[in-house]
Amino acid sequence: MKNSTHYLKFVAAGLIILFCKVGTAQQNTFITKDLAQKIEADKRIENYLELSRLGYSENEIFQDLGNANFLAGKYKTAAFWYQKLIDLSGSENISPNYLKRYKVSMHKAGIADYGDDVAQADWYSEIKGEYKAEKRVSPKAYAAAPVKQQNIRNFKPLNRAASMDELRELAGLKEQRSDQLKMDSRLPGKGYIPPISISSDGKTAFFSKAIYMKPEYGLFSKKEPVHKIYQAENVNGKWKNVKELSVTPKYASAMHPAVSPDGKRLFFASDMPGTFGKYDIYVAEIHQDGSVGIAKNLGEKVNTRKNEMYPNSVGGDMLFFASNGREGIGGMDLFAVQVGTRRV
Repeated sequence: MKNSTHYLKFVAAGLIILFCKVGTAQQNTFITKDLAQKIEADKRIENYLELSRLGYSENEIFQDLGNANFLAGKYKTAAFWYQKLIDLSGSENISPNYLKRYKVSMHKAGIADYGDDVAQADWYSEIKGEYKAEKRVSPKAYAAAPVKQQNIRNFKPLNRAASMDELRELAGLKEQRSDQLKMDSRLPGKGYIPPISISSDGKTAFFSKAIYMKPEYGLFSKKEPVHKIYQAENVNGKWKNVKELSVTPKYASAMHPAVSPDGKRLFFASDMPGTFGKYDIYVAEIHQDGSVGIAKNLGEKVNTRKNEMYPNSVGGDMLFFASNGREGIGGMDLFAVQVGTRRV
């Protein structure tokens, strides 16, 4: 029973990857290379969080996302997750099959040349056999953990599809022009939808929206899009009381809001004066009355001279983010850092 339960979980991971792959194929008309890298980074975060909420360990998650992407032919992403597995456990402590698939992924993605070590195999049968042979604790043992962690025991979930559509409309995603889309990588029509963050109790949502403003300097300058973060309240199933949060100076942008699971902190990306690079990740306290405090830069342990974006808070102190300023596979890579209430 345990074996079949875990195999079903791997199938679920594969379905997550499959749906992402189909969605990406439908968007190829609109996507540039840089944008595709940003979208892929965001999907990696979403896939990790989906399995993390089911109660699986990092070791299992890295294995499953590596295998699912490998079978889907997404070798660059498979190499990313296999590398995470190697970094976590050490190459001497993982199955030789994972090292073999890691080399194949690196080779097929064009990251490294393992020509002599890459051979064709029945990968599906091999991976399926591994899952049937392994004995892991059923995720049912962890079923209560995500509920307890997120403090939503008495929370009745919203109609998510309708709720998200309403929020996207509030965020102006259906009406923004192409020059607005360039700054935060939004796409027209069926393109990429940037993250909208909802508090664990479902009462508050945060999103970013572009507005047009004349630059601070330049008498004859044209209006340019500047991104601001907004807050909305759930009132009887409807999103109301939308207001802008003053977390940045007037002419600076703020985007990609992410509320912490305890609802006490708001993480976001901004290009306000004082950044180490173009976009840095900041955090601001959310007070009991719903107001937001002064934004603080997370410092050089997180931010670089390039871009740090797409923050996502998990658990009590883990923050995932995308960066193109650190050594990685290339483009916007996924990183994680522990963020306490007073230090990083």
